[in-house]
This record gives sequence, structure tokens and C-alpha cells, in this order.
Amino acid sequence: MKFNRACAVILLCVILCLCGCAQTSVRDAVSTEGILAVHMIDVDDAESLFVELPDGETLLIDGGESWNGEDIVAYIRNLGYERIDTVIATHPHSDHIGGLPQIIASFDVGQMYLPDVVHTTKTYEQLLDLLETENVTVKQAKADVVLYDKEYSGVFLAPCSDEYSSLNNYSAVLQLKYKEKTFLFTGDAEKLSEKEMLKRYGKKLKADVLKVCHHGSESSSSEKFLQAVSPEIALISADGPEGKYENPDEEVVKSLEKNGAKVYRTDLHGNLLLKTDGVYWRK
Repeated sequence: MKFNRACAVILLCVILCLCGCAQTSVRDAVSTEGILAVHMIDVDDAESLFVELPDGETLLIDGGESWNGEDIVAYIRNLGYERIDTVIATHPHSDHIGGLPQIIASFDVGQMYLPDVVHTTKTYEQLLDLLETENVTVKQAKADVVLYDKEYSGVFLAPCSDEYSSLNNYSAVLQLKYKEKTFLFTGDAEKLSEKEMLKRYGKKLKADVLKVCHHGSESSSSEKFLQAVSPEIALISADGPEGKYENPDEEVVKSLEKNGAKVYRTDLHGNLLLKTDGVYWRK
């Protein structure tokens, strides 16, 4: 059982703000000008992240399962937003795209990035139909595609290849940089994708914050990849050892900690929030 996640607050070098019983705590966390804020929304064994960028633009990375859509919409609206400038669906598994149809129907959406892979599930077909109905611009997410090039930068580092046997390896991996802080959002990329990124980018994979691949599963987070990224902070969206998938894997958590990362997990801490001015972590 998860302990009192709705009311807990952890303060370290970054604030991890949890919302549950006090919705105003989320509203108070609205990013001001010049601040980048990353919200990892607690959607159990699914995944969804909302990013407030320093110039006021917004980014959503994944939308959880279909039953998470309503809660994600409420979370973003509670921050005061009616528009999402960019949505990234890292790959077509339902725990990453299931809530997107409801989210896209609820907000003014500017553009959407998807990897070039076809999935025949009703969930994926529903998403494609809605994108057409809502006239959302769709672009391909793949290695070296630039998303942002301004006071902050964003570039996709994966997928590096055109074909994979696992849908997880099609995951769109985004590196987001703001001044001295770097974030790496990895979807469900597995060890094959990690190996390709290592070969292609090497030391450029270094990041202050790693959104841990594939919910902390043993299928990902190879030792060489973690050494290259060498994160100060690791974020994991998972349902915990007693959940359906029993993520995160204990050995992955140990490996992250061995490589110097402080690990924060939605199964233990609820919704997570990181804020930075690009140099320092902010409250």
C-alpha cells in the first residue's frame, strides 16, 4: 500500500510537490517567467509528464491510460492552462497514449510528435482519428530532429533506427536543455535503443535529470547508459513492487543510486515537480 501520498512533501535540492488533498498546492507551483517546471503526474503504472517552459510555452509528454485522461486534464487546468503547445506520444502503447484523445479534445493543441511506427490497436486508431478531426499538426519524432532552438533547446535523440522488433525501442527520447540544466525524457526505450544512443551521442547524453526508461524495468537502464547520463536526479513513473508490473526493478534502483542519482518515484511520492531557473533548483 502506498503511504499517505496525497499529503506528503519532500524537500531536497529540488521540490517534489505532491497534490491530492490540497489542489491549491499545484496552482501555487505555476512556473513564472524564466522558470522551467517539470511535472511527473502520478498515473500508477502508466506515464505522463507536463512541462512549463521558461517563455510560457507548454509541453506534454505522454498521456497515461484512457482512465487517466480526466485526472491529467484536471491537473493541467488546475495550473491555469487551456492550451498545450506541443504533445509528444513517445510510442503507441496504451499506458502512454490512452489518455491523449481526451486530453487533446479538452485543450487547444498546437502540434504533435510521433515516432514513425504503425500500431493497430483501437486506442491508437482513436488517437489518429482525433488528431485529424482536431486538425492538429503531426510531425515525426526521430533522432536529431530539433524541437526547440531558443533560450532553451530540445532535440530528439531517438529512435535512431527505422525498424525494431519491440515497440518500446521506437520511443521518442527528448533531451531538453535550459542554461546549465539538462533533462532526458526517455519513454520506454530499452537497452537496444540505449546502445544506439550511446554510439551516436556518447558523452552528449549527460543530463542532470533522467526520466528513467521503461518505468525502471530491468529491460532498460544498462550500466553503460547510466554511466554516460550520470544523472543527479532520477524520476520513475511506476506502480511499485506490489503493483501489476512490480516496477521499478530493485537492481535498477540500486544501479541508479550507485551512479550518484537521487531516485524519486511516483509509487512512493505521488506527483513530482522540479523547478529550475536554469542554474539553480527553485522552490
